[in-house]
Amino acid sequence: MRAKEKLLLGLAALLAVLALGVFAAGRLSGAESRSAGEESIPLADWPAADIERFGIEYAGETLTFVKAELPEGQAGSGAAADSDGAAEPESEWRLEGEPETALDQGALSTMLTALAGLQADRALGAASGEYGLDTPTLRFWVTANGATHTFVVGDENGVTGSVYLQREGESEAYLVAASRVAGLKKTRGDLLAEPADTAGKEGVEPTPGQGENAPQSGQTAESAAPGE
Repeated sequence: MRAKEKLLLGLAALLAVLALGVFAAGRLSGAESRSAGEESIPLADWPAADIERFGIEYAGETLTFVKAELPEGQAGSGAAADSDGAAEPESEWRLEGEPETALDQGALSTMLTALAGLQADRALGAASGEYGLDTPTLRFWVTANGATHTFVVGDENGVTGSVYLQREGESEAYLVAASRVAGLKKTRGDLLAEPADTAGKEGVEPTPGQGENAPQSGQTAESAAPGE
């Protein structure tokens, strides 16, 4: 009888160990799934084409960008034509309040790509005062589909090199790869379009053989020289 009881107790203990193992495996699997999900947390649910306006606060400047419709047949001053000769876009981005200021549309396109593809590497829970989000190094906002979303970027994480980010109005903080927001750190001067090269710029000296005393067709250099 005692042997049978011991056998039953042994089987019960074995079943308990197996059940504990199954439970632990389930918890581990769930933790791995959450970790995998945190590798890429989308923070933007709008494509670049749906962005109506956006802006940044960086290096003491506040810049807001709006779409400017171009007159029919007018090429964008800041955007280059496609290599296959495709038509210029019908609108381009300008500074709000400065419609005549030509901007580097390529740099602005990079900014739009960053805004539309914004993702976090990890969710951290409620923001901590140690993240530097109260005194952000960068603040940016996007208006898409009639809604405005604002984010702040805090300090850099000394271990991962990522930066802390938070959406205004929410308590959740995130770690975001620094490269994802690097393209947004621009000043007004960084975004101005370079003036097109023009012929006959002042200060450009004529090359030898050019100018008023240059030999004409059929003349030698001696005959073209002024008399003594």
